[in-house]
Parts: sequence; C-alpha cells; structure tokens
Amino acid sequence: MIEDINYLAELFDDSPIGILIVDENFDIVMCNDFLFKLFKAKPENYIGKRFGNVFKCVNTMENKELCGTTLECNVCSLRNGVLSILSEKGRKKEIIVGHKYLIGDELRERKLKVRSKLLEKNFDNNILVTFEDITDLEFIEKSLHKNEIMYKQLFDNMTQAFALYEIITDEMGKPVDYKFLEVNKEYERITGLKKEEIIGKSIKVIVPDAVDYSIVGYGDVALNGVTSRLTKYYMQLDKYFDIFAYSPQKGQFATILNDITEIVNLEKELRASELKFKNYYEFAPDAIFIVDENGDFLDVNKATVKLTGYSRHELLNMSLLDIISVEDREAGIFEFNRLCELGELESKFAFITKNNLARIFSIKSVKLEKDRYISFAKDLTEKYEFEKKLRYEYYHDSMTGLYNRKYVFDNLHEIDNENNLPLSLVLADINGLRSINESLGFLVGDQIIIAIANAIKNTSGDFISSRWSGDDFLIILPNTNLKVLSKFMKRFKEEVKNQLPEELNKVKISYGSYIKMSEDLDFEQALNFAELNLLENKTTSSGSIQNTPINMILHTLHEKNMREEMHSKRVSKICVAIGKEMNYEKDDLNKLKIIGLVHDIGKIGIDEYVLNKPGKLSDDEFDLIKKHPEIGFRILSANKNTSELAFYVLSHHERLDGRGYPNGIKGSDISIFTRILTIADSYDAMTSERTYRDTLTSEEAIGELLKYSGSQFDENIVNVFINKVLNKDYDFNVQ
Repeated sequence: MIEDINYLAELFDDSPIGILIVDENFDIVMCNDFLFKLFKAKPENYIGKRFGNVFKCVNTMENKELCGTTLECNVCSLRNGVLSILSEKGRKKEIIVGHKYLIGDELRERKLKVRSKLLEKNFDNNILVTFEDITDLEFIEKSLHKNEIMYKQLFDNMTQAFALYEIITDEMGKPVDYKFLEVNKEYERITGLKKEEIIGKSIKVIVPDAVDYSIVGYGDVALNGVTSRLTKYYMQLDKYFDIFAYSPQKGQFATILNDITEIVNLEKELRASELKFKNYYEFAPDAIFIVDENGDFLDVNKATVKLTGYSRHELLNMSLLDIISVEDREAGIFEFNRLCELGELESKFAFITKNNLARIFSIKSVKLEKDRYISFAKDLTEKYEFEKKLRYEYYHDSMTGLYNRKYVFDNLHEIDNENNLPLSLVLADINGLRSINESLGFLVGDQIIIAIANAIKNTSGDFISSRWSGDDFLIILPNTNLKVLSKFMKRFKEEVKNQLPEELNKVKISYGSYIKMSEDLDFEQALNFAELNLLENKTTSSGSIQNTPINMILHTLHEKNMREEMHSKRVSKICVAIGKEMNYEKDDLNKLKIIGLVHDIGKIGIDEYVLNKPGKLSDDEFDLIKKHPEIGFRILSANKNTSELAFYVLSHHERLDGRGYPNGIKGSDISIFTRILTIADSYDAMTSERTYRDTLTSEEAIGELLKYSGSQFDENIVNVFINKVLNKDYDFNVQ
C-alpha cells in the first residue's frame, strides 16, 4: 500500500497543491514536494512524524508557550478538523488557515485553503489533506474593492473567468432572477457559453432549473454589498467552480470563477486509480510532456500535440531540441544540462510548430525517477504579442509610424549623452496645415503629413525620427557635425519635394536646426534653439501670400473655375486703383491688393457644379453660394499670416443698410477696406461674363452703383470710383 501511495505522490510532486496523507494514529504517511516548499521544510521533518508535532500551534510559535485552553488558533483548528474526520466517517472538511513561518526574524503569513477527507476503500482509512495557497487570490479580491480603476485592465487581461450581472427583483424588492451584463473571454472559454448568446439574458432563460436559493444569495451580494465565496458544481457544464462574488455597485454583482474541476477530479482520482491521473495529464489545458536524459520525448499530452501541430507519433520520434527555435537552440542545450544537474528548472523558449510558426512558452520542469523529466509548458504567445503591440502603440505615431514625443523623452538618457555628441536636432514644420485641413479637407492634410514622414524615413536611416506635434517633425542625428548636417538637410529637402504629389507642390515646409556640442547644454534648451531657428526661417521666407498655404488653396480653386481667377485679379486691381485715388500708403495698397485676390477663397468649399452651373441658381444653390464668406473667414483666420484679412473677407457681402449677409452688420461697422472691396467686386461681377445672367455695360453698371449708393454701397467711394478711377487710364484687364 505504501508503495502505491508513493507512486501516486511521485506523479504529483509538481502539482500546485500540497498533498498530505496521515494514518489513523496521525503519523504522516506521505506528502508531496509542493508541501515541503509551501511550509519551507525538508521531507525528513514530515515523513513518519506525528501530525501534531509537525504542525505546531501558532500561539506556541509567537508566545513560546502551549496553546492550552486559550481560543483555538489556526493550527489547532486545522488539527482538530482533521481529528473529526475519524468520527464523522468520510465527511469532507474545508477550512481557511493562516500559515505563519519565520524568515530570519520576520514572521510571514500565507492563507491556505485546507480540505480533508477520509480515504476508505483501498487506502486503510488514511486521511487525505490538501493545501491550496490562496494568498494571491485574496489579495486580488481585496484589490478589486479598493481600486476600481484597475477593473478594466484586470477584466481585459485577467486569466480568471469574470462575469457581471444585474439582479432582478419583484415588486416587493425580493430577488427573483438576474441577467448577464458582461463576461470576459476566460469566462466563455471555461463555461463554453458565448458572450453574444447570453448578454442581456436572465439566468432562468439560460439555465431554466436555476435554484432560487442561489438567486437569493446573489441578491444579498448585489443589494446589501456583502461578499460571498463558494464552490459550486454546474451540472449543465459538468464543472466545479470556485466562485468569489462581490458588488461593484448597488443592484449589480460580479463573479470571479476559477475552474477547479481538475482539482476536484484530482482528489477523486487519488481515491481511484492511476488511470484517472493519466486522464488529468492527458487533458490538461497546458502542454505536459516527459523526456529522457537526452531530451527525447517519452510521452506527450493532447495539449502538446495541439500546440506544436505534430502528431503524438511524430513527437515520440523527436527530441525537445527539435522543436526549439534555432535562436534558442544553444540556450536550450545549456538549460537542459542545468535541469539534469539541479533536478528542476523554470525557463522560457520559442517553440517552432509544424507549420513553422514561433510560439513562446514558459516551461517548468522537474526530475522524475530513472532520469526522466516532466515539463509543464504554458503558451504565452498571445500575451507577448499583446504586450509588444501595446509597447509599439505607446511609442509610435499611429498615422506615420514614426516615434512620438513620449518616446524621445522616455529614452532621453540614451539619446542625450556624451557618446552621441555632437548631437544635431532638425525640425520640419508644415506651414498652414490648419488652413489646408479647413479648406481642402483632412485627407489632403494627412497626405502631406505622410509624404513628409516618408521623406524622413528615406533619408534619416538609423537616426531617431519622431512626429513632434500635429504639423512638426523632429529628427535627432547623433555624432553629426555641421558638414554632415548640411548634406542631410539637402537630401531631406529634395526628398520632401519628391514625396509631395504635384498638386501639393506649393505646400511650404519650414526647417530649423541646432547642433548640441556639449553635455552642459540641456536637451530642451538645444531644442528651443532649433525652434528659434525654425521661427527665423519662417519669418524670412513669409514675405507675401505666395509663401503661404493660401496660395495653394487659391490655385486649387482657380483650377476648378478659371473665371474665378480672372475675377479675383480684376477685383484686386480695382481695389488698388480706388486706394490710390483715396491717397492710401503703400502698405495699405498692398493689403487692398491681397484682399481683392483672396476675397472669394471660401468658394473652395462650394461644389464645382454650383460654381459652374449655367442658368439661374436655385434657392438652395444660392444658399450654398452665400456660405463662401464664412468659409473664407475660417480658412484665412487659421493662418497667422492672413488672419487680419479674414474679417474683410467675412463682410464683403454686407450692406450699409444692414440687409447683407452673413451677419447683417451695417454702416460704420463695415470697415472702409471692405466697403472698397464690395464696390470693386460688384462692378466686376456686373461687367464680366456670368453663366446665370446677361453682362452689363460699364454705363449700366455705373447706373446700378449710383442707384444703390447709400443703401448697399458707400456713396463717397462710389463717387471716387466713378469720377476718378474710371476717368483715368487704369487697366483692369488680366491675362
């Protein structure tokens, strides 16, 4: 009999459960390796010793005296619980105890779930006691109550099954049912229930014979905030679960389920035969295999077959080293030799499956008898891939694939050091990106951003390249002097031109750079110098509208409608002519020139069909046309070089009598420059060809200006235009 028990113990020495068997005299017959590790003891301190002598009273440990008649301590409770097994003939006992042990002068404690059972048939009335370390689980339970912020992360990544429910009560407030609100993937896996099939449904729909006392118990948790812990058997699933229930908020309760079916079955199999142990080995969810001293497979379970893709027959003709990746092969040989030397080992390896996929496994191996080794391998591939993806997303810009600002600052200790000096910083800025997005759409803006990013990738090599902000890029070039930096800048600017599509070749990119020569200069100070250089370059290159994104927007509009280009140029000339006759200085005349050129820029947002429609516009189409002053305002105000012009453009269809659009302002609220623009715009519109009306002669147009002087147009400016501008030799024709 002892030989049988020891044989079973050998198979379960690596079990994550402590196993202890005592006889009727409480002498210890058998205990496994995990129990020795759990209690920090050696086998000789247990085997053949009396139970009471081994498990000493906690009070004795702490107070140096026997427990006597004081209240029972945890060890006393354990000992007395086991004692009661003999008198209660086979009834199970389960208690939670605190196991205390000394580490140096420090007293440590771990929580243990202890189950005991009388083994009658074939085991000479011995008593089986199992010890499960639940310290970490209790910590999780407490953490769930203390830190609700961790709920989502725990929910998404936890290896335990989780479900959230809402309690259903009758009109008296009595719990009568509950429904599923959420479950995680592990819940689906261990229960076999699919999320889409159960969410929103009640337990009585899913499990028609759900017992009322269970609903009442969960109702107490949901409504009164109590916690509950129980072991439950689900007949429909044929599984045992260790269930912890708590209430995240009133009216709801959550359960954390551990599938303990295998553990329960293990207890049963201990009383049955080796066949049951073989079934556990065979159907374990993780890979389990046995190899000899050469690493050749002697036995494998189904999970090993499934995870490697090889058949059982193929694996039994292979070595463990045959499935370890080439990169890990040398380390695998070293680790296996250590296993043979030490008798146990934990390691991580990449296995190559039959279809040539790499899978990452954590492996715990222990030595059996006769130079055989059993290994428990857990597939960590999904976890590693998920963590890898998170790390990438954390440090990269999603649109361009370049590093982000956080990466640079988190790795500054590696970037900003003496070995990288001289350290060159290059900034590239897309001028007026906001205006481009506003007028041409975000897809065009994104196209520009991606083009710049591609240019950086094609020229920066091993340099650190990052998207610094929405329209800025930062390139860091270690060990780069002025000569090398100059060559890089030339290549980079050329590549930017190559990457930008022809229709976007008017986009203006500004550059700034700085070379950090000494460790004494802080990185952020060097970055500030690069930004100042960028600003200087922007300022010196932004002398007119030709150097702004506005010119590109106008170009796009004029490609849609050449008539609008001719109209804008003529209006610009008329505005300047009126300004001259009103004795304005050069700066104001230049402003009037630009106002005339950009006054209809908002038409970029109007459908091309409406702009070019022959015949009269419908009311809806005219309403669309009337939006162009506001669109123009948004485009111009988005760029600091043209923001002042935005207000003139916004009001160029207002009237002195307040009957204009879009805001109905009147009189002196309309600026003098806008009043000049309104007259120039109206005159050219009346005298130029339009698809929706007849063209007026100059005399007819003058008659209209005079007719509406004082109501629509400024009377003084009308007089200047008619009596001075039109009577002089101004040429308003354009090519």
